[in-house]
Amino acid sequence: MQPDILPINMKKNKFRPANVCLLLATLPLLGFVLPAAGETRLSDYIRPFVGAQGEGNTYPGPSAPFGMIQISPDTDTTNWDTDSGYEYTDPTIMGFSLTHLSGTGCPDLGDFLFVPQVGQPAFVSGSKDHPDDGYQSTFSHADESAAAAYYKVRLQKSGVTTELTAGERAGVLRFTFPASDEASILTDLNHVINGGRWRVGYHAAPVIVDGFLKGVKGFDAQHAYEAIKATAMNPDYDGLASYRKLGYVPCDEEDESLSKTLEYAYDDYTIAQMAKALGKSADCDYFMKRAASYKNIFDPAIGWMHSKDSNGNWRTNFDAHLFGGGTNLQDVTEGTSSQYSWFVQQDVRGLISLMGVKG
Repeated sequence: MQPDILPINMKKNKFRPANVCLLLATLPLLGFVLPAAGETRLSDYIRPFVGAQGEGNTYPGPSAPFGMIQISPDTDTTNWDTDSGYEYTDPTIMGFSLTHLSGTGCPDLGDFLFVPQVGQPAFVSGSKDHPDDGYQSTFSHADESAAAAYYKVRLQKSGVTTELTAGERAGVLRFTFPASDEASILTDLNHVINGGRWRVGYHAAPVIVDGFLKGVKGFDAQHAYEAIKATAMNPDYDGLASYRKLGYVPCDEEDESLSKTLEYAYDDYTIAQMAKALGKSADCDYFMKRAASYKNIFDPAIGWMHSKDSNGNWRTNFDAHLFGGGTNLQDVTEGTSSQYSWFVQQDVRGLISLMGVKG
């Protein structure tokens, strides 16, 4: 599909800049509440660039809580370092798209790219090394800023200043063009941040338990409990037999072993909560013990979760900061150990104790 170009007649504005504002939304429209003069809000402490470099995989653009739009600049579409679409160290910006994910281990979304251009419009992106071959542009962090609900950058190739904001169901882009006889906005519907989706664990369990504990009716609680327990005890399910025996999923028997150990431990905790509510104390104790399995793969020598083999040996050539756990390794699902090590929401105090507390 050929990208669309929106031409902008600026001949009447040849000697001064012109503003073009695009509203991309479904009703209701954006609602803004301005603070009183001199008032400091908690949102003023937000730093959107935190996590935008390296393994954080966050995007700096604005998004309302639970909003449909996550509007943000894209610097790449293929590299794992740009799962969110944006990497702080990239020298160029391809354009601005409407949907993004933060903190994921695989690139995805990035639907519908908008690119302001001055001069003869380009229809291909070019590359970071040769941005003049396409529409992407160099930029400087000195010309870039972000705050809660706001992002701004000046594109060096075109001189266009771009501002972004978002509401629950809307996104707004404002392009301020320099004086020019040729200005346009390209819409690339083929632009996506490529990736895949994997899933580990038996996550029907926390969904069922959550509904039960919140009083959702219309299902047999005893039957539902037996179903999730049967799944958690299935010896043929993705390393569960070894997990039950060893207290962790061994890396020499199962891919994504580190992630599966952590995911299983969390799911086990939720099963324990339902068992407790149903008066099944023995089951509760059993699954609570399994919920602590994360401790079995924490390596104090490196301060992160570390995959083990079936003999209890730490995986060699392991790097907590590399995708999958290291070169040609698949111990971690769509991420690194330094990301996945925090997946212990069932026992935050226990994780703090393992990692140690300073100050």
